[in-house]
Amino acid sequence: MFELIKDNFVLSQVFFELARETPAGRRAPPLHALNIADLLSHTRLSDGDRLADCFTAINQIFQTVRNDPEAALFGFDQYGHVYIHESTHHSVRRVWEQLFVTDQNSANRPAPLGITLPRLSPGEDIAGDPPAFPRPGNPSL
Repeated sequence: MFELIKDNFVLSQVFFELARETPAGRRAPPLHALNIADLLSHTRLSDGDRLADCFTAINQIFQTVRNDPEAALFGFDQYGHVYIHESTHHSVRRVWEQLFVTDQNSANRPAPLGITLPRLSPGEDIAGDPPAFPRPGNPSL
């Protein structure tokens, strides 16, 4: 599912909110409850209509992936909670961890996109010397 929404920042943000941990007393297995007010706060969406649009879009992608137009990824209650199955919560959490959580050996892995960042000692100037660019009237560069 993430592959289908990854280019939409808001949908991705709401999707990963499904992986947010909640206090243990606030869920009833096998469902994982999330407070809609918390989702609005964490995603900084301006209103519930935008969040509802995101839920609708994410659920439509779920239906497409499942090839089932009746499939429902979410459940809601009158107390302001959205529910997802615990296995869905864990699946989204694993995707989030694969993308964003770095393990303790991250210093030994190659940098993403082939970018190598310089290692500086505590006393070194980050900016260093400014680059020299040829300018008209300055042939020595």
